[in-house]
Amino acid sequence: MSPESCRKMSASGKLKIFTLEHRQKMSEARQARVGDKAPDWKGGIIIDRKGYLLKHSPSHPYARTNGYIPFHRLVLEKKLGRYLFPDELAHHIDFDKTNNDPDNLTPMKSGEHTQYHFQIKYLFEHLVGA
Repeated sequence: MSPESCRKMSASGKLKIFTLEHRQKMSEARQARVGDKAPDWKGGIIIDRKGYLLKHSPSHPYARTNGYIPFHRLVLEKKLGRYLFPDELAHHIDFDKTNNDPDNLTPMKSGEHTQYHFQIKYLFEHLVGA
């Protein structure tokens, strides 16, 4: 923007120039409403668009950029006593993505998981006729 444009916007009140002190206060106010301090905080559990439960765990090595990780992954990792490898998935044995019981979860390699679901789909379509 040209200096003249900045001057006009400032004069109209659209371009506000905040002092360092005011910017610091705004930053503190934003920080006071983040995470568990946010008014709409629900304990760090959300549901993604695919229907999976996600837990806020920003310190997890495989957390998404927003700090959440699939809850079934956390449950299986606790059961196994180790982190799942990046190419491992937590497969729901009963196909219910909300059933995160440790006995319902098993680790699978990504390719094996895809192949398994294709086989199930094939069997269902050709044996059941659906």
